[in-house]
Amino acid sequence: MNGKDEFGLVPKQRKFADLYLGGMFATETLKHAGYREKSAAKGPRQKR
Repeated sequence: MNGKDEFGLVPKQRKFADLYLGGMFATETLKHAGYREKSAAKGPRQKR
């Protein structure tokens, strides 16, 4: 396989792609989680 994976990327490129894609997914997930936490935190405070 001459040092390349199934996508034809060398490990360094693959690692970078994984970090980049993983970062994008992580930011989206964090954003959604953040919205949930904020609305959950807002709820009780407003009711009090």
